Amino acid sequence: MDKAPAVQHHIPAISAHSVLFSKSLFFGLSALGGGLAIGLGVIGAGIGMGNAVRGALESMGRNPGMEKKLIVWMITGMAIMESLALYALLITFILFYANPFKGIFLK
Repeated sequence: MDKAPAVQHHIPAISAHSVLFSKSLFFGLSALGGGLAIGLGVIGAGIGMGNAVRGALESMGRNPGMEKKLIVWMITGMAIMESLALYALLITFILFYANPFKGIFLK
């Protein structure tokens, strides 16, 4: 009969610790996911933009008469690649500030 009140006393303490741990884990993994999303997204866009500029400059060096057409296509391609980096930034902001899984994992 003496052990039953002690067990009931420890159950709320474990539950509060578990909730704090799950919140910390959720926000830590959200920060890790956001960091990976922006990091990998920007690395890919940066590599693509570098290759596009290198190819355009090499082509301009070989054929200077095509400079105007190459610049237009190079800038169009770079805008598309930059949009990928902006999507990665958007995903990072969603994970940080409006995480759709917050209601599921944190009750």
